[in-house]
Amino acid sequence: MTGMIGSIGYMSDIYSFFASMLALLAGMLWLTVPIVIILLLVPYALTGYAVMLTGRKAGLDTDWMAYIPIARQLYQMQIARCPWWYIFLFKEGTAHNVILILLSQILFAGVRGLSVAFTVFGLIILLAYVVASLVFTFFYYREFYQRFGFHKYTAFIEIVWTTEFIGTIFQMYIAFSRSVKYREGTVEDLDYLYSSQGAAECQDDGRTVALHQMSPQEVKRPAKITGIAGKYAGASFDVADGEEVIFGRSAAEANIVFDQYETDISRRHCSVRYDAMSDQFVVTDYSTNGTYAGDGRMFTPKQAVSVERGTIIYLGKNRKNSFRLG
Repeated sequence: MTGMIGSIGYMSDIYSFFASMLALLAGMLWLTVPIVIILLLVPYALTGYAVMLTGRKAGLDTDWMAYIPIARQLYQMQIARCPWWYIFLFKEGTAHNVILILLSQILFAGVRGLSVAFTVFGLIILLAYVVASLVFTFFYYREFYQRFGFHKYTAFIEIVWTTEFIGTIFQMYIAFSRSVKYREGTVEDLDYLYSSQGAAECQDDGRTVALHQMSPQEVKRPAKITGIAGKYAGASFDVADGEEVIFGRSAAEANIVFDQYETDISRRHCSVRYDAMSDQFVVTDYSTNGTYAGDGRMFTPKQAVSVERGTIIYLGKNRKNSFRLG
């Protein structure tokens, strides 16, 4: 009888021990879940912010897209001027991950069903999709990097898993650096510009010497102001050397005139002048609500500021009307 009571007491102790452990794990779970959520959300939000800043340099004003799955990938395609359907083959996208999971399920179904033909078919489709996603991811980053002044073959670091972290560093640099500017044009245009960069070899007394050629910034192109968003979205205005273009609501003072209900824009809001010698634009703000660069920087009132080609300017605080100087 005594032995039975001791066994019951022993079992009770074991039960109490496991109950305590379960209670402890449950308590840790309540603490762990918020930590895991924070660890997942913070990098996602930071990446979204970097993508948003990059999009602003490209003249996009739909900031919210940078934070929403799938919408972020569509936003990225707009930055690089790639077709929207690239998102299905862009290896960093939500759509790509969903397709990869579905193809993997097809493969595992064949393995579980011991169907050799179905397994081989699933494996071929999966491998073909992986290769295609690498190819189209390269195509995307080739255009992306060229538009921000990098060589097109920089895109290779994005498809080699051992160098992907370098690509992340480059993308953060593009997003947060004020010195990195966005460049318009087709891939062929950008290829032409970069073909003029670097050095050419020539022979001089049997020695090979390097001669500096024109960089992309030095290749002169007609200057223009292009409307990105607002009343003049899609419109383009040619600007001659030394010509000053005035933005505002006053038809008597401005060249680019806005409606009177555009209260965020002053009667004489700002001026833009092109300087062919430096191949830069000079922006002067005269407004009440401010003129802003694409990176969010506000131009100092009544002070002429030189900016590079490709700079985006926003008129007023609501960012409704924007233009690219290029």
